[in-house]
Amino acid sequence: MKTIVNKVMILFLMLFLALSVFIMCGPTHGNGGSGDGGSGGGSAVQYTLTIEKKGNGSTTPVPGEHTYDQGVSVNISTATESGWHFAKWEGDVGDNTTSTPISVKMDKDKTVTAVFESHLTLTVNTVGGRVTMSPNSSDGLPVGAYVVGEQVTLSVEEVENLTQFSGWSGDHTGTEKQITITMDTDKEVTATFSSPDTVIEKREMVPVTGETYTQESTEGESFSNTISDFSIGKYEVTYELWHAVYEWATDKGYRFQNAGREGDDGEHGADPTDESKYHPVTTVNWGDCIVWCNAYSEIMGLKPAYKSGGTVLKDSREGNFGNWRDASCDWFASGYRLPTEGEWQFAASNRGDTDCSYASGATADYTDAEACKQVAWYSANSGSHTHPVGEKNANGLGLYDMSGNVYEWCWDWSAAYPSGSVTDYRGASSGDSRVQRSGSWGTLNTNVLQVGFRTNLGPHYGDEYMGFRLVQRSSSSL
Repeated sequence: MKTIVNKVMILFLMLFLALSVFIMCGPTHGNGGSGDGGSGGGSAVQYTLTIEKKGNGSTTPVPGEHTYDQGVSVNISTATESGWHFAKWEGDVGDNTTSTPISVKMDKDKTVTAVFESHLTLTVNTVGGRVTMSPNSSDGLPVGAYVVGEQVTLSVEEVENLTQFSGWSGDHTGTEKQITITMDTDKEVTATFSSPDTVIEKREMVPVTGETYTQESTEGESFSNTISDFSIGKYEVTYELWHAVYEWATDKGYRFQNAGREGDDGEHGADPTDESKYHPVTTVNWGDCIVWCNAYSEIMGLKPAYKSGGTVLKDSREGNFGNWRDASCDWFASGYRLPTEGEWQFAASNRGDTDCSYASGATADYTDAEACKQVAWYSANSGSHTHPVGEKNANGLGLYDMSGNVYEWCWDWSAAYPSGSVTDYRGASSGDSRVQRSGSWGTLNTNVLQVGFRTNLGPHYGDEYMGFRLVQRSSSSL
């Protein structure tokens, strides 16, 4: 009897110990391992997250089964492949079905599927003009990307006396100024523009082949500057051209501190006159010039060069001074911009062939007044006024008024020249004033007409002695 009692007591003791272990350790769930987020030892409740995908794309974590502790939040991100976009999440994701990345809280076994869908691409090229797209893309997709069946309206925009539409080529042909493209495959169209019958003249660009030259100032500074290919305006920007772009730009949301002036004594912002429309625009500050360059680029279907905080610069008013003063330049953009000081002198000196002591295009140095008068308007021959561009002799590249008529703004902050050899020197990274070159109709001394003469002014300043000339990256360098 005693033996039986002992055995029963031992049995109860074993059951009590087993129950204690069960209570202390608790049940295990899933595979019982530590998984991706487990703490080891099987001490925590764990759940399985199954990640799947449809279409061409990837997820992090990668598709498959992953084990996490109860209560853990798992971040899942996506990456797309070319021609595909993330569309939505399916499965145990709650209400968040279209944003990525997502966070999934592990309170049970869950399955999440990332769905990727293919899209089509519409490429719109322009030659010499501007086209607008509506819509720019299907919802949530990059510009030019559309889902199958989307209809896209392309509208041609002509600007009076500047651009005239010629026709479409590629996956659509014809001369309609508004067309609708149905996206059923990748498509590419090109809109070609030509000069209108009545065109603004004196806006030609002259290609300049770059090379290494010695950029020398009249103060004795010099360095070796290797210049890339570019194109430069044959003439200073005329008031007629300025005004046409200005009128278009202000209607499109551009804003300017100064409306510009026809030569030295025209009315600010007035319509061009037959007598003086080819005088250079004056009374524009540095900011006005770069904002105007962006507008002209947009009209011509080119990529604007100047930005502020990653956004195309469209405002040169005093209240926006901090933004345009420190604007960045995309040197590989196809649009118009101001010349660097190096580009300006390279062109003014006929690709470095003319000594820095000569006026641009002159046959003798600045001490020869008669030689200067053949190529430049200054106080001795200007009659105290600006003159129509292109009336004096051109330099060796066929450029007019590179000395005299009006000062020309350059990109660079004013600073001492660098030492040694530099490629495409673009001035100091910051400063108080911007470089000006050329001299003007009011210049008293011919030494200012020298291609190596440097001067500068605060970028907010503009008067009847100041204008500018355009530069554009060479198409072979884009």
